Amino acid sequence: MSSKVLYLIESLGVHESRWLTSLRNHGLQVEVRTFETLEAQPLPSDHLVLTGPLTTAAKHLETLKEVSYVVMSYAYDLLLSEEIKGQSDQSIQELCFHSQGIVFDCEFVRSFFEQSAHFSKPSCVAAWGLDRAPQAGVDESFIQKVERLKAQYEGQTLIFSSRNFTPIHGVRDILQAFDQVSNAVLFIAGAGELEDEILAHIDRLSPQHPVEYLGSLTESELCYAYTQLADVYVSASHVDGISISLLQAMEANCVLVLSAVGGNNDLPASEFRHLFPAQDVEALGQALKKGQSASSQLPKNYWKPVLNHLGNWEINQKTVVSFLEARYQDLMTL
Repeated sequence: MSSKVLYLIESLGVHESRWLTSLRNHGLQVEVRTFETLEAQPLPSDHLVLTGPLTTAAKHLETLKEVSYVVMSYAYDLLLSEEIKGQSDQSIQELCFHSQGIVFDCEFVRSFFEQSAHFSKPSCVAAWGLDRAPQAGVDESFIQKVERLKAQYEGQTLIFSSRNFTPIHGVRDILQAFDQVSNAVLFIAGAGELEDEILAHIDRLSPQHPVEYLGSLTESELCYAYTQLADVYVSASHVDGISISLLQAMEANCVLVLSAVGGNNDLPASEFRHLFPAQDVEALGQALKKGQSASSQLPKNYWKPVLNHLGNWEINQKTVVSFLEARYQDLMTL
């Protein structure tokens, strides 16, 4: 008999849809609910509940205590309170304490949790890796746009940012630091609450530091843009796990310039991975210049061994499925 799982989430976004498809493809019986339905309909006691992000799930702890549940960390949900308060969130610790287990996206976040919590729980680590299933094609007009941009900036270092326009993702830091870099162009893809501010900042930049805003791209467009417009990938996020955009940049064989937070620290030391303290614009500018210098020396398929270890979606989803099946068997023996 296959395991019964209720997937309790905020909404069925891109990442949640991937997990839902994966769990079902591996034979689990999965029902999907959002948090807003909890008052109208109780959770089934014969299902294992899989829920996240932890910040939202913690608000519904009393309801979750009535069933067996596993929490899935989105990385920021455990790290952000440390960033803001200097301590881990007690409500999240209580949520984890009453759970049957925890799914982490990187070793750094698991280690952070184990150091801050005063208890242990069954856990597994699985990055939300690269899905190499065939994707929708890229529109010809976008291909032509990319080709024009590539030709326009031939001979310059192509630097790429694709994080969301939110305060914690640090895109404003990247724009400020880019003033320190010469003979380069910065391509930015994304959207979010700071969009107006970021676009206004781009408009104020001098022609000596060109920035091209590509808009909010589809997954297929983004992957194509990485292969054509990215010598260097930059992320200045204030908190992070192993982000999908980082894995995509590694797949495209980019030099990496990353804030020294979260899962970025799980990557092996390398002359093609440059870390800087989060929110340190001066250090970010220096790291960008180091990345620029290294970009012409990056060997082909350099990140492939790391990707096979960290970002293999086929392996990682099986790790999570096996973990959930074990927790479901625990439920059945109660």
